[in-house]
Order: sequence, then C-alpha cells, then structure tokens
Amino acid sequence: NSISQIGKSCIFRSFGRPCIYTTNIFRVRVGEKSHSEFVHHLMTDDIFQEEIGLITKPAVNQASFTKDELSNIRVSIPPLPEQKKIASILTSVDEVIENTQKQIDKLQDLKKATMNELLTKGIGHTEFKDSELGRIPKSWEVTSVGDLADFQNGNGFKAQDWSNQGLPIIRIQNLNGGEDFNYYEGKVDSRW
Repeated sequence: NSISQIGKSCIFRSFGRPCIYTTNIFRVRVGEKSHSEFVHHLMTDDIFQEEIGLITKPAVNQASFTKDELSNIRVSIPPLPEQKKIASILTSVDEVIENTQKQIDKLQDLKKATMNELLTKGIGHTEFKDSELGRIPKSWEVTSVGDLADFQNGNGFKAQDWSNQGLPIIRIQNLNGGEDFNYYEGKVDSRW
C-alpha cells in the first residue's frame, strides 16, 4: 500500500504448505490458457507497471488500486506454448542476473573488508602506535577531514535561475553513493 511497493509481483510456490496473505495483496491464480511464470514476467514488465501507475490512487503514505481495476488492464497474450518459451527465456535471464548479483555482493563485501584493512593498517606496516582512533601505523598521523579538504555549501536555485546556457548543475539526484556521477543537463545562468 505504499508507492514503493505497489504493483510488485512474485511467484509463490507453496510446496504443499498452506499460506495466509494479508490485506493489500492480491493472489493471482492463472487459468488453463496462461502460464504462471509468463504472467509474472508480464506483470513486472515496464509497460504493465505504467498501467499500474495509471490506476493507482495515491493517498498520504498509502496508495491503492482495486481488484477490478487490475483485472481490466489490457494485455496481449501469445498461445500457451509460446508463453512457456518466453517465460523460460526470461527466467533464464533472471537466473543469470541473480547469480551475477551474488558475485557483485561478494565483491562489494571483499571491497569493504579490503578498504577497512587498507584504511586502518595501510600496506606492509609492521610498527604501530596507539592513537585516539585506535592502533594505526607508526608513520601515520591523526588529523581532521577539514585539514585534508575545503568544504563549501551548495546553492539553492529557484526556477527563474534555470537556463539553457551557463554552468551545469550538480544535484543530489546525480550522486549515487558510489564512484559514478550521473551528469545532469540542467544549467544555471553563468552569473553564478
């Protein structure tokens, strides 16, 4: 019932165990003319999700659509044998993505551990000393980040400041918390 959760879909395999689902969840059981994994992929597709967005009624910290509104979304459906082939291909791609994500997660964990090791113990140091931050290599010193860099607050821009010419703007949306920077084409008058 929140905007970030609305329209999500999954396949539930009960393995013979009963299940109770809560409000704000629709159970979708496919009929004889449909393949469950095909319908799942269909419902997670961007085009279908756009349709979900059109029927969604937002409210304060809530969002919803009705079962009838969901049921009335128009879709094109191939014959059952083709549905099965499409689902098989997409499921295979999902498995590759999942395995790749597991490898990425492992590498991120490795990077974090390596960063921690390198940023606290350095490379090849054998002599350490006690500091206010704990044990550090003997040749290192403790300082503040302010001694390493100059910090400056950003500017707040109003709609009338935006321009097709001038300096590019870096906004918080352009920063993704990693090393990459997503360039934004917005500009402000060069008087800034």
